[in-house]
Order: sequence, then structure tokens, then C-alpha cells
Amino acid sequence: MQSTALIAAATAFPIGALPLLGQEAPVATFDPESLKNLDGVTAETFEKWTGGQFRVSLNGQNLGTMVLVKVRDLSKDPLNEPSNQPPAASGASSNTGAKVYSFMLVFERGGSQLPQETYTVNHDWLGTFPLLLVPSGAKRYTASFSSLEASSAN
Repeated sequence: MQSTALIAAATAFPIGALPLLGQEAPVATFDPESLKNLDGVTAETFEKWTGGQFRVSLNGQNLGTMVLVKVRDLSKDPLNEPSNQPPAASGASSNTGAKVYSFMLVFERGGSQLPQETYTVNHDWLGTFPLLLVPSGAKRYTASFSSLEASSAN
């Protein structure tokens, strides 16, 4: 079973560290160490925060907030079944013993349209992390996650 540092950090996060109501939260900047916050995340990690606000910034400039409106587990999609996968390239092994785990986050944000870019995103409990946000309609943005899961059969 894979545990995540993100969940452990969230449960150990002191409530006093939250900004006081009415005070502006500081603008987050990218820190390569923040990638550790995404280690082992799953769709379930984000599902409990559906409807929650995430702060967005780019190069230290606060761009406002966006709301997580949907979490979609793409691993449960019928197109992800092995029988529906394209054949391996010539010379490549199609039996890697790994399964692709994918999920997608859908956010909504008011204001002007943001271009596709890797933004710094901050959430009170999940912390600060980089996300590639892709415009996907009026005021909607998606972020996709994919990882390889090692096969448990040896």
C-alpha cells in the first residue's frame, strides 16, 4: 500500500497556521521541494477538497483563486483497459508489469482567461505545488496526473 507524504502533512498541519479570516494569504512562489507534495497523490487525495478554493500564482504574482469542481479517475475509464491500448512500438516490450494510473482535476476560475502554463497552486491543507493548468472551456482548467504502478504479481 502506498502512503503519501501529502496526507501525512495534512493531518499534522496545525490549525493555527491558517491565515486569519479577512487577511490575504501570502503569494506562493515555486520551490522544487514542493514537488514532494505530489508524491503518491491519487484522485482520492483531491476528492475530499471538491468545492474547495485553491490560490493560483505565477512568478510570485497572485492571480486569485479557483475552485476544484470535479475529480475524474481516468484509470476507471474503459479506454484504459489493456485490450483498448495501442500495440507497443516495434522492438518495445508490451509486458512491462506496470499499470498506468491517471486522474484529472477540473477547476473553475472567474476573471480573465489564463494561458496554458505551469502555475504555483496553494491549498490550506494540501500545501503548495506546481500544476500545469490547461484551459478547457469558458473559465475551466484541467490538470492531469499519470503515474506507473508496479505490478503486484511477481
